[in-house]
Amino acid sequence: MSAMNHATLLVAQIDRFMRLGDGVRSNQYKDSSALVWFVVIAAAVGLGAMLFLQIRNRNDMSMRCDDPEKLFRELSLVHRLASRSQRTLRQVAETSSLPNVAQAFLTPGAFDVAAARADAQTEAEINELRARLL
Repeated sequence: MSAMNHATLLVAQIDRFMRLGDGVRSNQYKDSSALVWFVVIAAAVGLGAMLFLQIRNRNDMSMRCDDPEKLFRELSLVHRLASRSQRTLRQVAETSSLPNVAQAFLTPGAFDVAAARADAQTEAEINELRARLL
C-alpha cells in the first residue's frame, strides 16, 4: 500500500480516536461513594502496615534498648516461658515490689516473698517457676 492509502485510512479512523476519551470526561462518577471506600481501604491498609511495623520493631530482639519490658520478653523467650508462667513471674515481681519485671529473673528472694503471700495453687506455680529459672 502506498503512503496515500495509509493516510486515507487514518483520516477515516479519526472520528473513532476523537471519541476515545468520551467516557472519561462524562459525569459518570458523580456518586463519590467509590472514592470514600477507596480512601477508607487505603487508610486501613496504611494503618495495618504501621501496626505491623510497630509490633515487629517492638519484638525485634536483635536491637539493643533500655526497655525493661523488652528485656522481660527477651528473657521469657530464651527461657521458653508460656504466657501463664510470664503472668506468674509478673505477679512475683509485683508482690516483691521489684522496680521492673525483668529483675525477677535475677532475684531469688522475690520467689520466697511471693510464695509466702500466695494461695496454694499459685504457690505451686511459683515454686515450679523458681525451680525452672534458678
